[in-house]
Amino acid sequence: MFTGRLTRASVALPAIGAVLVAVLAIARLADTADAQQTGGFSDMQQRLNQVIDTLKKSPSPHSLEDAIDDGMEILYGGLRPLPSKGPAQQQTEDANRAASAAEEQLAKALEELSKKNHAPPGTLDLKLFIEQMNEVAQAVGQVTRQCGQGDQVNTPPCDELHTRLNENNAQEVDPGTQPGVIGPGYTVKLRGPAIPRWSAGWAEDVRVTPALAPGECSVVVKETQGLMLRLRFQRITVVSDPWVSTFGVPRGTAVPIWTLEWIPSEYLKEINICNSGGGSITRSVTQHVVQDPALNYFWRLYPKDP
Repeated sequence: MFTGRLTRASVALPAIGAVLVAVLAIARLADTADAQQTGGFSDMQQRLNQVIDTLKKSPSPHSLEDAIDDGMEILYGGLRPLPSKGPAQQQTEDANRAASAAEEQLAKALEELSKKNHAPPGTLDLKLFIEQMNEVAQAVGQVTRQCGQGDQVNTPPCDELHTRLNENNAQEVDPGTQPGVIGPGYTVKLRGPAIPRWSAGWAEDVRVTPALAPGECSVVVKETQGLMLRLRFQRITVVSDPWVSTFGVPRGTAVPIWTLEWIPSEYLKEINICNSGGGSITRSVTQHVVQDPALNYFWRLYPKDP
């Protein structure tokens, strides 16, 4: 597992608010006119090139950790744009192709870095994770480019977007209970890819009760925090130059698109224990999955609980 400053990668993933437009900005990588509009600041391809150059040349552990953090933020920032049926279909197809090219570039650089003696632990994990995210995006994109606003979820191929498992008890869900029409806010949990070790691993909080006298009850709570991968159909408000200058979309327009995004989540297991007296102990277990999408907007600014 990475240590020290690299733990910033674990909170950089959900920073959707700050990096949402940056991910979509990848679609203008080769547009020289855009570079002029940035007033001398580097565009997304140039930033990615800086990261890759550091991964190739720098022997400094801190520089490598910063480069890996920044590379993940450039690629995702908590979401991955997908081909999306609708008024922005061509733009999202372009963004998807550009994101795929950027994923391939960074994955190749990480593979080369992983062969060096000074490579941070988990470098190969991160390379494989990026490749898996690309595979998920291409697979899901086959459906999202055919399904959008107003389409029936129970009609092929959109029935591929059904929720398959209940998120609390992992039991199969009856397709007949699914929402009938796709609209902004429609979301479904995806299984995979697994988040590798660089994401800071499991964070568990286990509480143990003292001995119980007859008639007393107590609750043991086990908490596990992590990130859940979801497919979401949402409206983004166009504020960034790539959509305005390159695609001609008026600033302030609400554009519906599909994205893959990581949601800060926690799993809670409550074990209720009661001493009924007479040597009888009763126990019941409840499980909850709590998701906090709002944390995507400022998660990166806050440290983990001490």
